[in-house]
Amino acid sequence: MVEQIEENPDIPVKAVQEQFQRKYVVGVSRMKAYRAKTKARKMVEGDYSSQYGLLRDYVLELQSKNPGTTVKIDLEPGHPRDLTRQFRRIYVCLGALKQGFKALGRDLLGLDGAFMKGPYPGQLLSAVGVDSNNGIYPVCYAIVEAENLSAWTWFLDLLADDLEIPRNSAFTFMSDRQKGLLPAVSKLFPLAEHRYCLRHIHENMKGSFKGRALSDILLNNMCETFNGKILEGRDKPIIAALEYIREYLMRRIVTVLRVIERTEGLITPWAQKQLQTIKKDQPFIMCSGMEGICMPCRHVVAAIWFMATNGQRVGALESWFDPVYSIGRWKEVYAFKINPINGKALWPKSEVPFKITPPKHHKQVGRPKKVRKRSAVEMEDEGSSKKKGRLSKKNMKGVCGKCGNTGHNRRTCKGQGEKRKD
Repeated sequence: MVEQIEENPDIPVKAVQEQFQRKYVVGVSRMKAYRAKTKARKMVEGDYSSQYGLLRDYVLELQSKNPGTTVKIDLEPGHPRDLTRQFRRIYVCLGALKQGFKALGRDLLGLDGAFMKGPYPGQLLSAVGVDSNNGIYPVCYAIVEAENLSAWTWFLDLLADDLEIPRNSAFTFMSDRQKGLLPAVSKLFPLAEHRYCLRHIHENMKGSFKGRALSDILLNNMCETFNGKILEGRDKPIIAALEYIREYLMRRIVTVLRVIERTEGLITPWAQKQLQTIKKDQPFIMCSGMEGICMPCRHVVAAIWFMATNGQRVGALESWFDPVYSIGRWKEVYAFKINPINGKALWPKSEVPFKITPPKHHKQVGRPKKVRKRSAVEMEDEGSSKKKGRLSKKNMKGVCGKCGNTGHNRRTCKGQGEKRKD
């Protein structure tokens, strides 16, 4: 089944049974087919526990093929004479993404965490920016033991060094108020602006936006989108998970480059769309002139047109946009490529004497959960959408159509009264 798993890792167990029956005329039980699929998947993706011992070799190969890449492995403290050390955290910032974000010049990052779904616990922390076309631009990611103050401080400290963010910078961060994230940002970047997602819009509206984010974004959708794209990778062994993320980022850069090649004009397609909205005399941002996102609102556009009709030289309307929205800046951001790496047999061997072992793990009772827990608000929204706009009848007392009294219906009515006359 190895070739089959390489082509289709998510093949259903029932399909495996049918293939055995059709190819070998052999009937196998569902459990036997499941065990065969699991063994083949281990051969393709690697074992969850054994991959921790290959982490250092993988890091050496990744850094040799992608210059400028930062990878930090943090281990549990142990005795210097120990031959093994337990894994704790790993941080990855690919050189191409690091250079691309610096070229972008947009001081905005969304921060978020997502659960790893394998047998070992952990959280995937990510920092995702917004490119010139308002698309997601992942910058760095890390697998940590839990989402807490220590993990976020460690992650943000490494991020600041890679992106050269000074401690007194007016950088802009956006988050959903994850555990330990607020004090970590306040500690490392006391002057930074920290926006909260739309669900905390009350705090957002207490003051005006500042800094050099060049964006009026109120939703942390860039992180949610990134987490959704790597959903399958979060269920793989650690090296396979890191490779899944790297391959996704490599494909994304190629996809965006193809879009850029087909793009004509001075500004990006997103900015062109906003310009069309302005021409229709429909506001799309709060009237703050060129402030905030450095894009003219409809009143500024009207003033530019008035100047042009009176013989003043104003140039093309697109020239009034900030350079961050230009096609040239967009190309510059995606000019850095993520390179593939060799197979495991060709990786350089680490000379560190001790071996990395899997983290501590206490197996919980019951079947492990794969689906994210939804909040009460999400459940209510989903329920209302299923009803196609109909109001909920929860906590409403029904009225009997026969006698007009409440507390029962026509089927259970015992004729306790005459029908009510409205």
